[in-house]
Amino acid sequence: MRCGLVMLATVLQLISVSCKKGDTWTEFKSVEGNFAVRFPKPPTELPTSDEKDTVVRNVRVVIDESVVYDVNYGWAKVQLPSGSPNEADFRGFKDAFLENCTTISEGSAAPALPGYIARRLVFHCPNDAGIEVTHSVNLYVGSSRFYAVSILFATSGPEPQESAKFLASFRLLNPSM
Repeated sequence: MRCGLVMLATVLQLISVSCKKGDTWTEFKSVEGNFAVRFPKPPTELPTSDEKDTVVRNVRVVIDESVVYDVNYGWAKVQLPSGSPNEADFRGFKDAFLENCTTISEGSAAPALPGYIARRLVFHCPNDAGIEVTHSVNLYVGSSRFYAVSILFATSGPEPQESAKFLASFRLLNPSM
């Protein structure tokens, strides 16, 4: 019996190690942004934008020019009214985010984040070259922070198989912030 348990533990450990070797995704952590997410390869941090009332950051991975994994995030520099976030806050953020776009579907975002209003959206937008791009996005709006966790791909093609893995990997480093 004891030999069987040792053998089972050894087999499970080998399976665990071999699964980890096959996972080449990179975890990106932003202490400033208070989140972590896994990308299919090391991401690039884009130039930052500090506006009057908000700070906006962006990190992304471009896969063969046809797929982009992207996290756009930021926070307010000003004190927001009590009761934030509320549905009106979320609608305002969503409308600004979806400007010139056509919504295809809207549902619940996974994972849910405590203290955030969250939605899963799929929408089409023309890019700068006039080509229709599909955005598969989890939008999160909190009392002072926002996150848009997105996969962008040509509307003419299917959604990348790894998109669910990317979206599900997003988490807050400190949920009480």
